[in-house]
Amino acid sequence: MNRHWLLWLLFTVAFVSCKTASYRPNNLQTEQYKIDSSYRGGDSLLRVALRPYRDSLEKEVNAVLIQSDAVMVKAQPESALGNLLADIMLIEVSRKYEPVEVALLNYGGIRAALPAGQVTMGAVMEIMPFMNYVVILDLDGRLLQQLLDHWAAKGGTPLAGVRFIRREGKAVDVTIGGKPIDMNARYKLATIDYLAEGGDGCDFLKEARISQRTPELLRDLYVTAFRGMHRDGIVLKPMTDGRIR
Repeated sequence: MNRHWLLWLLFTVAFVSCKTASYRPNNLQTEQYKIDSSYRGGDSLLRVALRPYRDSLEKEVNAVLIQSDAVMVKAQPESALGNLLADIMLIEVSRKYEPVEVALLNYGGIRAALPAGQVTMGAVMEIMPFMNYVVILDLDGRLLQQLLDHWAAKGGTPLAGVRFIRREGKAVDVTIGGKPIDMNARYKLATIDYLAEGGDGCDFLKEARISQRTPELLRDLYVTAFRGMHRDGIVLKPMTDGRIR
């Protein structure tokens, strides 16, 4: 192709694209469709084009991650599902990033039950539909006590590494790793960016120093953990231990 001709073509396209043209419809027709199970409309060519992506997505969503002995639902002050999620977070964050003494999730962030039998990728996505990232905070005992009081007043929340009794909206007899909380000590807390940034009434957490903003979505943490547990032959079993009373 002649080089000068190519330059002329590019100039012409650029010049035409800079012009503004005004177009007005001279005819408009509309029709309403009820989108439900009876709807059979749509472009068959579009459906064919999208089929490989749909099939790939369905395969991923239906992939089995682990087996569960029973249905687990969230409840307050503690529940088998909340304990499971918090315990895994404590273990996995300590293993992959840095040792933490406490893991804490927000109760409202858990949106579905964990089913009995096969636990799929889709089930985990339903349990945790939000794009929250794992964050590690460095805070003193005073601020950690304030966080526990906050959740004691709200009825409880999933946590691990800590135990306490709810009394008049406060967390009392608090122990961290089996030892009484020390208001002057420093603790590492694994949580999510939503809470670290003050969500769910936790504005006071902005006082904490961020030790790490991990690149990992909370949901992905569980996907990886469940796959590893499944390879080791582990089956999920419901467990409560009175960590919040």
